[in-house]
Amino acid sequence: MKRNLFNYVLSGVLAVVLSIGFAGCGEDYDDSKLTADIGAVKADLEKAKGDLESAKTSLSGQIADVKDAASAQAIEKSVEAIDKLLKGDAEEPVKFEDLAPILGQLIVLSGQLEGLESALESASRAKDLLLTKADTDKLTWAEVLIGYHTRIANLELQANVLGLAQKEDEGKYSFSEGLLKDIWSEITLLKGVAPGEGGEFNYDAIAKALIGVDEFIDTIIAAISDVNPDLVTLEAKINALITGISYYETGANRDLGFNLVTSLVDNTFGEGRSGAITFTTKKTGEGVTTASVIVQVTPANAVLNKDNVVLINSQGKTDVGEYIKAYNVEPYTDLALITSRAGTSASGLYKVTFTLDDKYDARKLGALTTKDKTTVNEGVVSGREVAFAIAVESKSDAGSRYVATVFNTGISVRSNPESIYNDWGYTADGKHVVTLRNKYEAGGSVKEKIWLSKTSAKSNVDPTIESSTKDAESDEQRKGAGKTILPVSLGEDLKVAIAGFAATADAGVVTAATGTDVVAAARKTILAYYIDFDTKFATDTEKALWTNASISGLDKVYSSDETAVITTSDPSLAGKEVGYRVYAVNYNGTLVDPDGKAFYVSYSKEALKGASLDFVYTVTTGTADELPVDGTKPAGVVTSTAIDLVYPEGLDVSKIDGYELSIDVKHHTPNNTNFNANDLVRYSATGEVHNWVDTKQLAVTNIDLTKLSDDGDTYPGTLSLKDASGHALINYPVTLKKVLPTKFPVDGLKLNNNRVIAANGYVNVTGVISTTYDFLGDLDNASPNATTFNAVASNLVFIAEYLGDDKKPTEEIIEYNGTAGPVVHKFEWSIAGVPTTLRSAFHQDIAVTVGYNYGAVSSDVAEYIVRSTLSYTLHFASSIEGAKYDWTSADVSWDKNATAVTNKLIYTKGTPTITWGSASYTPIASITMTIGSVSAPLKISDSSFGTTNALSDLYGGVVYGDAVNGGKLHFIDAEGNSLEVTLRVGNSGNVITVDIGDIVAGPGVDIDSVPDKDTFAPEKATLYLPIKDTAGNVWIEPIITFVPTVN
Repeated sequence: MKRNLFNYVLSGVLAVVLSIGFAGCGEDYDDSKLTADIGAVKADLEKAKGDLESAKTSLSGQIADVKDAASAQAIEKSVEAIDKLLKGDAEEPVKFEDLAPILGQLIVLSGQLEGLESALESASRAKDLLLTKADTDKLTWAEVLIGYHTRIANLELQANVLGLAQKEDEGKYSFSEGLLKDIWSEITLLKGVAPGEGGEFNYDAIAKALIGVDEFIDTIIAAISDVNPDLVTLEAKINALITGISYYETGANRDLGFNLVTSLVDNTFGEGRSGAITFTTKKTGEGVTTASVIVQVTPANAVLNKDNVVLINSQGKTDVGEYIKAYNVEPYTDLALITSRAGTSASGLYKVTFTLDDKYDARKLGALTTKDKTTVNEGVVSGREVAFAIAVESKSDAGSRYVATVFNTGISVRSNPESIYNDWGYTADGKHVVTLRNKYEAGGSVKEKIWLSKTSAKSNVDPTIESSTKDAESDEQRKGAGKTILPVSLGEDLKVAIAGFAATADAGVVTAATGTDVVAAARKTILAYYIDFDTKFATDTEKALWTNASISGLDKVYSSDETAVITTSDPSLAGKEVGYRVYAVNYNGTLVDPDGKAFYVSYSKEALKGASLDFVYTVTTGTADELPVDGTKPAGVVTSTAIDLVYPEGLDVSKIDGYELSIDVKHHTPNNTNFNANDLVRYSATGEVHNWVDTKQLAVTNIDLTKLSDDGDTYPGTLSLKDASGHALINYPVTLKKVLPTKFPVDGLKLNNNRVIAANGYVNVTGVISTTYDFLGDLDNASPNATTFNAVASNLVFIAEYLGDDKKPTEEIIEYNGTAGPVVHKFEWSIAGVPTTLRSAFHQDIAVTVGYNYGAVSSDVAEYIVRSTLSYTLHFASSIEGAKYDWTSADVSWDKNATAVTNKLIYTKGTPTITWGSASYTPIASITMTIGSVSAPLKISDSSFGTTNALSDLYGGVVYGDAVNGGKLHFIDAEGNSLEVTLRVGNSGNVITVDIGDIVAGPGVDIDSVPDKDTFAPEKATLYLPIKDTAGNVWIEPIITFVPTVN
């Protein structure tokens, strides 16, 4: 059994399955046999009890030492436990979890005493009856449970022996110290109870407590191996432990794109290394045509292997697996993530590599990977891509079960025979190979070689043919001054990655000259690479030193998009130089460079390890002032809290000549790289310094808060302090995280008593609005005190929630918009000329909550706002408050179901158009307005439809004219999709269409299901008109709701 797998078993399965999954009734039992089975179980337990009592009787006559006495006590305990199981009703179920301790006790005792074989056999037979219908999983966990109870029984026997011995030799052992204390501590740990407590086993506590107790895990594994060797590996169950799998990357990185290129050579690239690629002339070998995707599994320490990874479509079919199969699965560590025990990714990240099978058939695969298929030239199938999911398959007698990602992987096959010759490069520790030293020099007897032709692939199949190669040019003569021998400390990772040809061609950089990312282009063209020693230029002494040293990372072939990591702690290399040579291969099997490219490393003794430097930036009310707005840095860039720097014993601080800071945060601004040496600030006791002797504290600066997770994720890194040669003297592990506030920054805000008209916080505004409303006036500016209030005032926000024109919940955030003096802050909601969606909030209760805006500090939202507990209701009222609208007479209506025929509103699909049944009809004149008990026909602003209007003292009329487009018709269909028509009112009461908007999806309606204007069929419509009150304010009023006629 894999030990990390067992850790998972303890943390999940033991706590859930073992404690409840082995009852003597339920799914493991056939009800028709229940009584017989329980009877048989109890009969076996009776026999075991009798055998135990006989053994105890025999033992009591010959007890010669404390070991026998302790065994007698253990037998008595087992008899008592069996007695407990045998009590009760004849049909009462016997639970396996109660039988397991007895079995554990008998296993231990039978190893100590003779005469208990029969008792153990009877108890085992009872166990088998209890698990008659248990599946393989439960049988496995049953053995686990017995194994750990065996461990407990063994420890208790030891404790009893020691306790009895203590009676004969006072002081030899004590329950408060020494071995006996340690044993009892482990017993209480295994039982899941507090020291000194008894009672039932606490399986949940057991599971949590045992994580990481390696000796216990080893014991259980051994115990299960003894009982059933076939169950111990659990290989068939590994994938059943995976409860979730998801993509780690987004977009195109989820797709599998295969480059199908025929080989020009017969060769094994990287022979003897893992991942070696065999090329066969005129064929495409397995593992040559590959594509990868990064996934994350849960739990993180579950093991993913290639045998159970499949591709499935949305119908659950795996037919594509006949042509594409998983080729390799390995923990993904390219993001500086630490890998746990061998084969398991601590982060749950895996790189899954698929390959085209030898059975590949373009037409058949195309038929499986495309929909809306059309067959084109030479039988190739084209159409839209079918979306696949990456799935983990678990097989059982009931069939296959899949845990899968979402369906977001497209499959494509291209044939791009393009190759790179000579013009390639790589980086080592971030330094481009053209800047690194080799041993090639002008006039030297040993030559670096390059291909004679950069374009003819067929000419570059064999590097041993002299006519195909020539001496490398001067740019490869890198032995002289100005070229770097990389300084590396023993134990330090040396990372190598394929790059572009030029030293300035960094990963992710699009060059202005070509408009392409040259690194991405190189990695797309090159298939793979590996690293060896530079034996071409090495002396025999160097070769012997290098080949005898223990160095990891040289035994693998890497894909071109993968980072190689070379590590050694071999003391024989301290103070020595080692030459490495990198070889790369194209998809057609030809070498990118006939003899690779070399670089050299200088190793120093292993660097000291410092205590972790845990940098934290906590967002506060002061963060807004720290965020620069002068354009010198992007908004969001801040400096962490300074923390103490401790130099360990043995470090000569005077030798520190430089440093390197690396924290794995992608797209760190302002330079879109990871953190580096420019992002560290040093402090002495009196202020910032620029030397290490006086440095007492450190802080990380240039932190872009918008790039750090809002969930408090910790980003790992390293601070390496180096000597003058560039070797690390000490490495400090580094972490960085952001902490966001979760509560409003101050307590004690109150509403302004001059505005509140009710104890429950109701603010009613009448006749005071002309153009704007200042929300800050709703608050008491002296609470909790004037200083505190003014300190936070400019960052307050007011969140207004109300029903919009479409009767859907609408939210507006009103922010600080200027100051009219040192402490007069304006939070104005504009009335005049604002969009109608804001005006529709008037004449209804608006829920307002006060919040605090911490600014651009979030990775998820543009502005991070925390709401306070202070909420109130705001209501804008006027002289037309509560007005009602209806038709002027019973025979007038726009509704299609009304008896009036000529005046119905007609909505015509297509353009669309709005008309009425009668061309001479003036719609507005047909509407009556009622305020209180007074009714009258609507009037146009300063003129009326009739000679008098009973409401003239209450409102100024409907706003009309060519420049007033404030009215609208809002149409809604059965699914909630809507269309808005902007209109204005003519001076005779007619309605003029100004603009017809787009159709907006209704709540929960998929965008692909929204009808177009040719098919949109509204079932309800509402008319809105701009109406003036007596104070001259314009209100957008919902007037009439009706069912339109649709043509």
